[in-house]
Amino acid sequence: MKTPIIISWQYIAGFFDGEGCISTHDKASPNRNNIQAITIVQKVDSNFVLEEIQKFLAKRNIPSHLYNSRSAGNINWKPTHALTISGKKEQLAFLRWIKKYLVVKKDKATQTVNYLQSTKYRKKRKTRVSVLESARQDYKNGLSFREAAGKRHIDAGTLRRYMLSLGERGRSVKESVELWHKTMPATKREKLKASMKRSAKKRWAVS
Repeated sequence: MKTPIIISWQYIAGFFDGEGCISTHDKASPNRNNIQAITIVQKVDSNFVLEEIQKFLAKRNIPSHLYNSRSAGNINWKPTHALTISGKKEQLAFLRWIKKYLVVKKDKATQTVNYLQSTKYRKKRKTRVSVLESARQDYKNGLSFREAAGKRHIDAGTLRRYMLSLGERGRSVKESVELWHKTMPATKREKLKASMKRSAKKRWAVS
C-alpha cells in the first residue's frame, strides 16, 4: 500500500534540491536555446512520487512529461523515472515558485530565471524561430522532415512540433508519394513504371 504524501512547493523544492537538474548546453549548437530542460530523476521501482508532483503542477498550469527507462546492462538495476519541464513559460513559473525554498540549487535557479528573462535569451529565441521557419519552407519545397531539419542543424521532431503549433500537420502519405514522383528524374520515373508493370504481370501470371 502506497503511503499518502502531501505535495507542496516546499516539498517539491526539497525534492528538486536532491534529485533535480537544470540542463544547459551553452555551446552545443548556435541554433539551440541555452536552457534545455528542468528535470527531476529517480531510480526507484515506482514513479508514484513523480506522478503526484506532475498532478500538482498540472493543476497550476505547468505541464510536464514523465519518462521511464530500464538499463539493459543489468536486469536487477532499478528503472529510471524522469519528470521534465520544457518551455520558457513553464520553466519560469516552476522556478519562481520553488526558488525561495531551495538551498542547494538556489543560485542555479536564480541564474536560470534571470537568463530566461534577459534580452540575450529573447534574441537567441528569435534566431531559433527564424531557423525553424527556414526549415519549414524547405519542407514545403519538397524536403522531408529529416532532410529539412538536417539542413538547418535542428532536430526533426522540433521542426514537426513547430509546424503542428502552426496548425500544419505535414504531408500525408499520398501527398508524399505524389511529390516523390513529381521530383523524380524522368529517366528514373520511366524505369519505376516499367518495373511496376513487370511486377503486375508476374502477379497476374501466378494467380
